[in-house]
Amino acid sequence: MPGWRATTHHTGIHFGAEAVYAVGLTRSRGRLSLAYCSAAALEKAPRLPQDLADEDARRGLAGALRELRDLGLPRGRPYLPLGGPATILRRRPVLPGAEAPSRDHLRWEAGQLLGDDLDDYVVDYLVTRRHGFVAAAHRELLARWNTLCEESGVDAPGFDMASFALCHALEGSRPSAAEGVDVIVHGEAGQARAVLLRAGEYEAEWVWSADGSGGDGLAGHLRQMLEEELGEEPPRALWLSGPEGPAHVEGLAGLADSVALLDPFSGLARRPEASRGLERSGRPPGAFAVAAGLAYRSTLEAGTR
Repeated sequence: MPGWRATTHHTGIHFGAEAVYAVGLTRSRGRLSLAYCSAAALEKAPRLPQDLADEDARRGLAGALRELRDLGLPRGRPYLPLGGPATILRRRPVLPGAEAPSRDHLRWEAGQLLGDDLDDYVVDYLVTRRHGFVAAAHRELLARWNTLCEESGVDAPGFDMASFALCHALEGSRPSAAEGVDVIVHGEAGQARAVLLRAGEYEAEWVWSADGSGGDGLAGHLRQMLEEELGEEPPRALWLSGPEGPAHVEGLAGLADSVALLDPFSGLARRPEASRGLERSGRPPGAFAVAAGLAYRSTLEAGTR
């Protein structure tokens, strides 16, 4: 039919400490909707990426993916997050207003960073208005994720850095692009990852224990990050995500002009089955932030945002 376009599916899957989270977005007639939202509980926190190489441990992860399939996980290429061992993300200076030469310089930086191991990594580059970034993941790590998906009956995945996924989650939930500085604090398994965005672009991240170890507590660590990155400039907003995000609201109050929970679905229409899946999970919307950001990332790959 003239003007008809098939519905496109975009899926993100995040292996958290207590559950595997999955989010499915669809675009139909130009409208993006939350079509799928489910979590499959894990018996124990996975050790990633080590568990991907352990047949018994991988069996448990595959079982969680099959449970998500039984709950209606959309078919098609899912996106998975990268982070931790076997991945690298480094910030480097770039030439102002010169993206192509900056990417060439970042390629040189990647060679200096990885040396003789360069061929063992898949490397990508991000150039923003202020910085350049080298992102690299070991090829063996990607192969192990592919093996898990194949054993689970899930299509071969795409990948993005977990920190970038959080940026996509925030930007996808907003009706329009934001100015100023935002900070996302993702709390999970006693750990906090803080991602700083300037005018919607990734700029920096720090990771700490969120249990107060070291004497400063999460608020002290975050205050130090803000001072080093921003000086006396306060962030416009502080967004809390992850299963433990709600527990940090009171302790981080006052560190930004606004402190709020991140709902990655706030800008989306929701299908009834997705709302039921979210309710059935018993988890706050912010627990799905990484998975949602990966689904938003898939829309960018398809050029449908």
